[in-house]
Amino acid sequence: MTTLDVSYTASLTRPRQMRAVRVAPKSASYVASKTIRNRSLDHALRQMNDIHGASKASIDQMRVYLRRVLTDEMAYASLSNDGNGGTLAQWRAGRSYIAFEVNTYDGDSLVYADATGQIIISSVGADASDPGRLHVALQQFTEDLTARKPEWRAVREAHGNR
Repeated sequence: MTTLDVSYTASLTRPRQMRAVRVAPKSASYVASKTIRNRSLDHALRQMNDIHGASKASIDQMRVYLRRVLTDEMAYASLSNDGNGGTLAQWRAGRSYIAFEVNTYDGDSLVYADATGQIIISSVGADASDPGRLHVALQQFTEDLTARKPEWRAVREAHGNR
């Protein structure tokens, strides 16, 4: 025979008295100042809707990587399929480029060439999949782009988030 503590059961069904706490609403400018806008990520995520020929798994994985590494200050990526079921993100400016490929069948790859065209990073597999490596390459690429063509940010602002 099971006994039930009636006093405990009664406390579960009894409504509790709650004190009203008044919280001052935040101003619109305060909320806007705390909202971080990441136009580089927004741009990349919109392009992902138009990638045809890439596997859903590679698109989903690319989305995860880009959410980890892109900041608002970085140059926009061009995204496409790699021709083998994977997803390719590219950044190009003159001789400098980054090619980051996510391919669930062949493995990931990352190539970064600096402003002189010299390959700085060339990796495949686990090394290429390290978000830190891609982030560092993107930071350097963006710094090189800004040094060579400082007006790129103004052009991006003028065209909005296309």
